[in-house]
Amino acid sequence: MIAKLLLLTLVGVCTAYQYSYEYEFPASRPFNQTGFEFGAWEPNREYVYNVTTKTMTALPDLEDYWTGIVTHGYLVIRPKDHNYVVAYIDRPTYAT
Repeated sequence: MIAKLLLLTLVGVCTAYQYSYEYEFPASRPFNQTGFEFGAWEPNREYVYNVTTKTMTALPDLEDYWTGIVTHGYLVIRPKDHNYVVAYIDRPTYAT
């Protein structure tokens, strides 16, 4: 019983500690010269990513039978400034 109480107290302290420092990180970070939050993308450039997904499910009544969908496309990201990013899927294809 005491071990459960100590574990619950430890989890509560860790959670409170995490939430107390949640908003202090951006204020203590040095100024970013790129103008973006973490400098991941440069403004007015185009980034293209090859994206393929597969979602499958098994039918419980049929053994070894799967159904699903496969999608393929290009994720295009165009950051305009640090508050505005345009993203879309180019040339999507679907297969079932």
